[in-house]
Amino acid sequence: MIESLFPKTTRREGEEPTEKEMMVAMTDIFVKDNTWSASGKPEKNPGGYIVRGITTYETGKELMEAVDKNLEKSSVRDRISIFYVFDPTPVTEEQMEGGERPPVLFVAGPKVVRDPAPIQRSIISSLALGTVWYNALVPYLLNDKYMKLADEQLALADASMTANLDF
Repeated sequence: MIESLFPKTTRREGEEPTEKEMMVAMTDIFVKDNTWSASGKPEKNPGGYIVRGITTYETGKELMEAVDKNLEKSSVRDRISIFYVFDPTPVTEEQMEGGERPPVLFVAGPKVVRDPAPIQRSIISSLALGTVWYNALVPYLLNDKYMKLADEQLALADASMTANLDF
């Protein structure tokens, strides 16, 4: 399920934190100030780790502000990114019965966005817009019936008369 929520370009498999970095994160970031009380060991998933647990903070925003504050002081600050997300793993029988899926912390590598390629993306976007424009106009330009109607309406517009383009 993680694969469907987090595309391969954001998971960056092979760049996820190591087990040692996760243990440092657990002690430096989560345990410090009781920011996050983990309910077990971090679970390895494609692109990172999932840390289940509970927090004493009222909102996710408050939690993430505390996590970010602790992350700034940690030795792994340049090697991990932490996200507070709904549990992306498949639903278990126990969760179906209880109807509860608490949020978890997803710990990934430092880069979770696609590498920028502005020139390539600009060329592709320009090509797409040109193709759409071309395909929108060509059927009318090649159709004699519509060209005749358009010429008549242009002649009316040139004569300062009301043109009707509802054909």
